[in-house]
Amino acid sequence: MSIKTIVILVDHKVRDLPPSALIAFELELLGFKVELQPIDAYKAVYAAFKPSMVIFNHLLASHLAAYSRDLHERGVKVGVLLNEGLLYLDDDRDFNAQGAHPDAHVDLFFSWNEKYKLSLLKNRKGKAGRVVVVGNPRMDFYFSPWKMLWTNREQKNNKKRILVATNFGLAKFTERPREEADKHFSMWAEKVPLLKDYYSICETHALSRQMLLPYIEEILSSNLYDVVLRIHPRESKEFYRKWIATLHKSQLKNLIFDAESPISMLINDCDLEISMDRCSTALESWIAGKPTIEIECPSHPYLTDWDIRALNVGCSDPKNINGLISEQLKTGAQKMFLDKRNEHLSIWLNSPNGRTCSSIASEIAVELEDMTSDSLNGYGLKFGELKKGSKLKIWNYFNLSYIWKPSSYFKSFFKRYHNDKSVMDLKKGIKPTDVDEMMSAIRNFASSNSGLKKG
Repeated sequence: MSIKTIVILVDHKVRDLPPSALIAFELELLGFKVELQPIDAYKAVYAAFKPSMVIFNHLLASHLAAYSRDLHERGVKVGVLLNEGLLYLDDDRDFNAQGAHPDAHVDLFFSWNEKYKLSLLKNRKGKAGRVVVVGNPRMDFYFSPWKMLWTNREQKNNKKRILVATNFGLAKFTERPREEADKHFSMWAEKVPLLKDYYSICETHALSRQMLLPYIEEILSSNLYDVVLRIHPRESKEFYRKWIATLHKSQLKNLIFDAESPISMLINDCDLEISMDRCSTALESWIAGKPTIEIECPSHPYLTDWDIRALNVGCSDPKNINGLISEQLKTGAQKMFLDKRNEHLSIWLNSPNGRTCSSIASEIAVELEDMTSDSLNGYGLKFGELKKGSKLKIWNYFNLSYIWKPSSYFKSFFKRYHNDKSVMDLKKGIKPTDVDEMMSAIRNFASSNSGLKKG
């Protein structure tokens, strides 16, 4: 019997590649062949690999919804595994569940929580496919054995390490032409009431981002801690680099600016985590057993989650931050939050236990159990798809991202183009060497760990 191929489409290299690779490893253990490919190559993967299943991170856009139907007609199973699936707000959750294109075809939908599953079943009216609640696969890296995968802690001063994780991905729109924000929010603005005034969200992000800097400066100036500044993958590095250039050398010696490492590695390596408004890194820090502080940014009905704020120690004055850090680093300082945090994680992340990727792989195996090579009818491959499939294989051979083109490549060397969409997309997209390095790290770790099988 031929080996079945599964394609997992990866959106952002920094955020999404590690969990995708761990799912791929678990699928390999079950006898599948897995291709990790950039989301932009979605129309090329069928011609290139003839997969039995393609897994998307969402099907909200019309072009993705249309292609899901094409795959279904070809006998290919369609899966959806969200990379941003907390969706605390009811309107947000219902819109994402129904989608702008409810006619998208889905065979297997992985939900982070029961609330989203119920919203899918309600809104998609029999077209949700099989929905399974699995939690977030990124959380597996906070449990043994996978939390030991990365041991890359950069030593500076042998001080306690404070991780500052920002979440201001929308601030960039205040620095660009207004039409960019209009385009970005066009899908949601008319359907999610709290997003109608979307530009106020961007402005709040920009204000909060500026307000955070004095807190970091206070920590650096104290000379008590090392600070790892980790910005959200969708934030621009340039804003922070300009600010870093203004710091005194006595402050710089305590700062590590890390925008590339997996967030799970940074959380596992820190002694205390600081975040802002509804940032999932706070939840991840709870899972990892790290004390957390929330900088109390300006509130906004779309951005501020009062339940999460109540489960973190808050700080509203930069002058208090160092004393607060000192107090929260004491053993047991946050034990009063433990039960409520676990309850929150149970509701929204399916009580993480380190086995989400394994569960996802098992559910995929069940979905493909009765599928044979005859199920793929391969109807009507058009010349354009054959061309895209050939391009994907050639670009993979030369270790190029699928969206690579000379103009984007050369633009990436010039600061004036650092916000150019083609350059940003090029930087976030995976290349074959990125996949190879991540898969090798997981396989090698597994082969040296007595509790794991070798892939």
